[in-house]
Amino acid sequence: MKKISGFNFLLVIIAMTLPLVTDTAGLAAKSAEERELYEIRIPDTYDPTGVYTPYLADELGYFKEAGIKPIFTGVIPPGQHVAAVTAGTNDVGGMHINRTIVGIAGGAKIKCVVAQSETTADFPHMEFIVLEKSGIKEPQDLFGKKVGVTSVGGCHEFTPYEWLRKYTGVNDPRGKFEFVLVPTGNEETALRTGEVDVVGFHGHPIDIFERGGVRVLFDDYVVWGSVGGATPFFCREDFIKRNPEAVRRFVAAMTKTGNWLNNHQEEAKLVYAKRMGLNPNQITLMYEAPDGIIEPESVQMWMDLTLKYGEIKKAIPLDQVYTNEFNEYAKGN
Repeated sequence: MKKISGFNFLLVIIAMTLPLVTDTAGLAAKSAEERELYEIRIPDTYDPTGVYTPYLADELGYFKEAGIKPIFTGVIPPGQHVAAVTAGTNDVGGMHINRTIVGIAGGAKIKCVVAQSETTADFPHMEFIVLEKSGIKEPQDLFGKKVGVTSVGGCHEFTPYEWLRKYTGVNDPRGKFEFVLVPTGNEETALRTGEVDVVGFHGHPIDIFERGGVRVLFDDYVVWGSVGGATPFFCREDFIKRNPEAVRRFVAAMTKTGNWLNNHQEEAKLVYAKRMGLNPNQITLMYEAPDGIIEPESVQMWMDLTLKYGEIKKAIPLDQVYTNEFNEYAKGN
């Protein structure tokens, strides 16, 4: 029998194993492409200029990476998110935590699963803006004035209430000024034409400040610090029970998106502006809760406020409002 040198023997072994290696790689690639994608129905954003993290997750490929196929179902006003998820027309909703609490108190079987925005000094969740020449400078100057908001019954209503209560000593500020409903996108016009004296925005509208003649009167950070801007995503409880893996993947995609956004702010504006067909200077950034973790302090604060202003009749156990169990970053917390 002819002997095979050590070097040739090695070549034979490599040749014998190459088909196996190639096939295994091909199978792995095929498996990644054909693995089950979980369809999750998500509302479209009502505000085209504010970064909507599900759109960003879609653009960055994080939904696909997590095995999620997002189905965007159309624009739903924030006040109707609870109803849409409860009715089953959407699987996910997202708005300020106080609206979620009120919905649960009213019988909605929903639960928050991952945090979105968080207030910081540099990135407030809400700003209330006046004209530069306005005589409104102090909290007491708000008495008798018209405050433009896109909706009542939410963060835009409670924030000026608490600003007045905290800095003027008025125990119940309701009725001390007038709310005027302003359609989203018309806030600047309403302020500059004098329809309202003050107007509320989510985030800091850079393009409006670039046009000049306006200033920030106050923001939610001066009222509550970092606990004020909680806007978690929620799902129906029966959806969570039937699809825990889908929820886990959705949470993973959103936490990754939020962390990326915090660390790539200018790039995020470019990516989002392209998606929306806007100028990057029109895009309003928020700061996302690190790792998507829902903080009990934020939930408790808004629970107390909804009680105080009569939105709910009694407190709800926090574990009925939110869970961090699907968030890998919250394990052990």
